[in-house]
Amino acid sequence: MKNYVLVLGIAFLLLFSPSNTFAADALYRMLHADEVEQFKEDQDAMIVGQLISNQGRNFKVMVIKVLSGEVSSDDILVADDFTYGWAEKRPSVNDFCVFSLKKTGRVYKKAWGIFEATSGDYKTLILTSLNAPPKSGLLGDLAAIQWYVNSGGTEKEFSFANSTAYVKRSSGQVVQIYPVPNKDEDINVYKDALNAAQNSLSEDETLPSNTFSYVLLGTVGLIGIGTLIVKLRK
Repeated sequence: MKNYVLVLGIAFLLLFSPSNTFAADALYRMLHADEVEQFKEDQDAMIVGQLISNQGRNFKVMVIKVLSGEVSSDDILVADDFTYGWAEKRPSVNDFCVFSLKKTGRVYKKAWGIFEATSGDYKTLILTSLNAPPKSGLLGDLAAIQWYVNSGGTEKEFSFANSTAYVKRSSGQVVQIYPVPNKDEDINVYKDALNAAQNSLSEDETLPSNTFSYVLLGTVGLIGIGTLIVKLRK
């Protein structure tokens, strides 16, 4: 009995420790960098922009939309030592991109990632890596980044189960965003939610809470604890 109590105690300490999984997750830190002081150490701004020209070892970037944080000018310099996303594709002048940036002196450098996009229209752009064959579990992360951008940076509460990604909207609605549903009823829910996200932006819109993420994490953790107890009793 003492062993069971010890196991439960350790499990709950790990499960509800302030240093939870989401706080350490790169995607979470990228999308919440303007809310947590510690996260600002990694990222100064997240923007949509276009590579206008080469200037030495930098790209001149025209800033189209600031999603979070702030930049020093409408035209900034970004160090050219990056590839797109988690792939090997090199950038080219005229490319549209979603940038996670950290400023170093007068130049910005890639923070969490720079992602090639189909256009500079943040409401409708698509991250080109999402058109690639699904070679890893990172496509769910890309889908989350794209949804965040399409919403103008207002919808950022995502959760993941295996290779499926979900967003919790400010209304409380939970929508599967990756893979895009293929049933008529589900795809209509997805399209309606995306349309609402693209067209309901306001500066003072209340951002959704982390409750959904924590509930999902807690549920998974409790299932694991239950399984461990059953094994110990055998």
